[in-house]
Amino acid sequence: MAIIKTFSTPYGIDANYHKLLKVSVDSLYRQVELDVAVYHSEEARTTNKEPLFVKRVTIPFWKFKSDPRQAFYKVLELAPDSFLENGTTSTEDVLDIQNSLIPKSMEDIIAETPPLPPHPPTPGI
Repeated sequence: MAIIKTFSTPYGIDANYHKLLKVSVDSLYRQVELDVAVYHSEEARTTNKEPLFVKRVTIPFWKFKSDPRQAFYKVLELAPDSFLENGTTSTEDVLDIQNSLIPKSMEDIIAETPPLPPHPPTPGI
């Protein structure tokens, strides 16, 4: 799964294939961080080419209509490998993903976040 959308990169070429790499829910700073690999094309991704870069999208909790952690509590309750399997969440609220964000264009969100370096630093170097 990926998002197909033409995006003008800082390198002067267009990219149109965007693959979600990591989602972090930061309760301390009350934000969700999504790291997205930006590829020139689906072919570049499927032939194991490196992404052009990784872009971080940060969405503060206040931009959601409800607490985004709700979905993950349900995952912990249902996941067979979780020590909390068969537990019960303290609320019956379920996050409505389709309508969870306060309307704002994705271009505005992306514009607010700086790109990450292309690769994480190698330990010991």
